[in-house]
Amino acid sequence: MKYLLTTCFLLFCAMAFAQDLRPNRKKGNTFALVVGISDYQDADIKDLRYAHIDANVFAAFLRSKAGGSLDSQHIRLLTNEQATLAGLQSGFNWLLKKANKGDRAIIYFSGHGDVETINAHEKGYLLAYDTPKNNYRLN
Repeated sequence: MKYLLTTCFLLFCAMAFAQDLRPNRKKGNTFALVVGISDYQDADIKDLRYAHIDANVFAAFLRSKAGGSLDSQHIRLLTNEQATLAGLQSGFNWLLKKANKGDRAIIYFSGHGDVETINAHEKGYLLAYDTPKNNYRLN
């Protein structure tokens, strides 16, 4: 079932992305930050089985003709231990520096997210590889 859902999601993303590649679209560069974390450093955060694979598949799609034929200068792929908080911050800084007005920026994240419920202002977080369980604001 997970394979089916993942495949359907990736096909949906591919179709939506491919529709934006119409010839009348103004030419600009496309940059992508692709993240997949299956193995978390903190043993209290349950590991996932396919998140890093999903990220690799999506990056491969972006490299394909249907995905825009992006080269390594236009994709930053971070999986598992590469996707630390520092790695993610570096990836977002890379994306901000590279993408200009008229360019397309893609952010793909496959991994855990959580909500901290310590106070009335619940905040949602995407968990980096080195995020400590239930102490997300330190990261």
